[in-house]
Parts: sequence; C-alpha cells; structure tokens
Amino acid sequence: KTNGTLYCWGSDSSGQLGNGATTGNQVSPVQESTAATDWASVADGNLNDHTCALKTNGTLYCWGSDASGQLGNGATTGNQVSPVSIGPVWASVATGSSNTCAIATGGGALYCWGANSNGQLGGVPYGDSPVFSDVCGVINSVEYHAGSFFYNTTSNVLQYCDGAGWVRAGR
Repeated sequence: KTNGTLYCWGSDSSGQLGNGATTGNQVSPVQESTAATDWASVADGNLNDHTCALKTNGTLYCWGSDASGQLGNGATTGNQVSPVSIGPVWASVATGSSNTCAIATGGGALYCWGANSNGQLGGVPYGDSPVFSDVCGVINSVEYHAGSFFYNTTSNVLQYCDGAGWVRAGR
C-alpha cells in the first residue's frame, strides 16, 4: 500500500503470504506478520511458493517454501511462514519458481541463489562483484572480495565474504 504496509493473498500452502501460518487459500488481502510500514517492493515466486520483499532501507526479506534454498537463509528444509532478513543491503529483487536474484547496492552486483537445475542462476554469483581489498578466495577462476556472496552448492548454503573468510548469510 502507499503507506508502506504489505498485504498478500492467494495460495498459502508454504507460508508464502508471510502471515505467520500456512492457511491454505487466502481469498482476501492479509497483512504480513511483522505489520511493518516501510516496505518498498515485493516479488513472488513463479509458482507462488515463496515471496521476497525489499524495505525502504534496502533490507531484503524472504519467506515461504525453501526446498531449493530460494530464501537465501542457508537452509533447504521446511517453510518459513514469516519474513526473514537476507542480508546486507539490496537495490532490487526478482524471484523465479525456486530461485531468487537480487542486485546489491554499492556497485550493482547481481547475486542469485536457489534451484539451478536449468542454469537459471547464470553462475554463482553472476555479474561483477564489488571491489574490496580483502579477498576471500578464488572459486572457478573468479576472485571473491569482502561483500561478495557465493551459493555453495555442495552444502546448499548462501555464504557471505566478510573480508576474513566465508560466513553463512542469513539466519
């Protein structure tokens, strides 16, 4: 809404409405569970199984099905029925059926996570990473610096380079 509140409706089999539950079909708008008033934009998964939204300060939140790691919270099990912060600061977000991509602020690097069965992630991450002095390492001939994200397909975890090493992103 214009006042910064976020409402969702439709299927809620995986918690994708963010209302704190899995209520089945919701035929009228219901406010997401945090009742925040600073939402800027929202994107829902192609099959409506997960939702991600940006707040006005650039904080990204995702909720719903996490079967393929599409929430970016470092997990691939269960449903997240309330918004969870995926961190640091983002400029925009887009969702696919089981994947999510977001553009980071401060350089415009594109990061993607979740299912990659058809190459929908375009590389991990895809795009130019912000240039920082601290290097976390080289993966597949790409040098990763502080502020970079990397989706570890072996452990199905979104990792963040904090300048000293890789740490799990999200919760």
